[in-house]
Amino acid sequence: NAVIFNSYFLGVVGNFYFVSGRTEKAFKYYRKAIAKKTRNVSALYAYGIEILKDDGKATEALALLQRAEKFNAKVNMDKNIRLAISSCYWVKGDIDKAIDTLERLKRDYNYVNAHVYTTLGYFYILKEDFEKAMEYSNLAIEDQPEHSAAWDNIGQIYFRQENFDDAKAAFIKALKFKETMVDSLYYLGCIYEKENEGDKAFECFSKAKKCNVSSLNTITKEQILEKYRKYDDTEE
Repeated sequence: NAVIFNSYFLGVVGNFYFVSGRTEKAFKYYRKAIAKKTRNVSALYAYGIEILKDDGKATEALALLQRAEKFNAKVNMDKNIRLAISSCYWVKGDIDKAIDTLERLKRDYNYVNAHVYTTLGYFYILKEDFEKAMEYSNLAIEDQPEHSAAWDNIGQIYFRQENFDDAKAAFIKALKFKETMVDSLYYLGCIYEKENEGDKAFECFSKAKKCNVSSLNTITKEQILEKYRKYDDTEE
């Protein structure tokens, strides 16, 4: 019992620092808690998300999130954990498992939020099932009209279908709601390139270059830099 309490308490301390914005110190305590096999769901979830997003450690993150799922008893946290688990499968390259995770989540609850619909929509984009991808992206927008990632989904669907006019409109909409939507900036820049609008393309790639890019984005920092260097060859 003392060991269990100690590991749980370390997670509580980590959560305190995390909520306070002192993430480096929070993760120090999370690592200690996890080493002692903590049952603190919030700590397992937060640290799992962090290593998945920033380091792309999908296998390690998945183990932590499945442990969080085992000890969790809250409905909202269950939804968040399962959404994160689906992203682990995506990063691991198992899109079918990622889709199945969220389809089961959707069946288990009367309501899921825009984040679930958007993520599921993107997974269907990867499967090139654009009909389902559009359906879920539109459901996300119905739930949250200013959900930038859902508008980005729609832009990517049209982009892959080479409907560049509608793609451009969707990406512009996404950026209206979130100026740092790096995926939309990148693809919008690609469209401007196709339209021979070099100045506008460079502006998009320049903005994208300043954005944070994680393993959960649909494009990489290397893709952005490759485009950026076409206009500024002084970038190393």
